[in-house]
Amino acid sequence: MKHSTELMSMLYHQLGRVFFLVAYADREIQKKESEVLRQKINEYWLDYDETWDEFAGDTAFQIEFTFDYLVEKPKSENAILTDFKEFVQEYDGLFTDKLKKLILDTAASIANAYAGTSKAEQKVIDKIAGILA
Repeated sequence: MKHSTELMSMLYHQLGRVFFLVAYADREIQKKESEVLRQKINEYWLDYDETWDEFAGDTAFQIEFTFDYLVEKPKSENAILTDFKEFVQEYDGLFTDKLKKLILDTAASIANAYAGTSKAEQKVIDKIAGILA
């Protein structure tokens, strides 16, 4: 099913926030975590759908833009998770098993990128998994 560019852009914005939250769980973003996110965007997310922004860029890059923005201006974990939960509830049909697995796999890869997954990172991943359940 093809989704609108606007919806996919909103999804990718939410995912950038969620992936930031995983990387920032220990209150520090490691270079390796950012590198793994970029790798996952290139390996998986660019091929997830066929939507393009107004600058002819793949909308999946919204994940990276949002993540990088939050590195400079961290936000509250509760606000990010609340917004993500509301988004998932509103667009439930968008969240196929494939998408859920891709989200959790990407989150786990980010968490594992630097010195393995910490307890704080696992806690965030568990919250994300709970929202997606």
